[in-house]
Amino acid sequence: MTKRNKKTVIVSILVVVLLAALVFGVILPYRNKTKAPTSNNTPIDYSTTAKQALDNKNYTVAVENYNKAITADPTVAENYIDKSAAEYASGDTEAAKATVVEGLTQDPNNELLKARLDALDKNTFDSNIGAERQ
Repeated sequence: MTKRNKKTVIVSILVVVLLAALVFGVILPYRNKTKAPTSNNTPIDYSTTAKQALDNKNYTVAVENYNKAITADPTVAENYIDKSAAEYASGDTEAAKATVVEGLTQDPNNELLKARLDALDKNTFDSNIGAERQ
């Protein structure tokens, strides 16, 4: 093998090694980072976690998980009622009212949501209703 052929083989090997390093070291890890995160949680999972947080008086976690449950399935009136209970218990009466109104936009004939809004308007809302109803 001539000196020139040896040089060509060495350069070719280096190019292949560098390309492999580029693909496996930069491109593939970047591709994995750009994938959207997946979640196997269902609306019921979020609701269950939220109810546990509400029972434990962890209102911030309860509201966060009720938001996720409502986003995943906005048709479940109980999530609006319980989220409202968490907001009310944390002292945010206006947010509690807004949550019930939001629920009524999904289900305008829901008597329980109507009763909750009426109770909030009269300041007789029972913030423990979500924890008791399980």
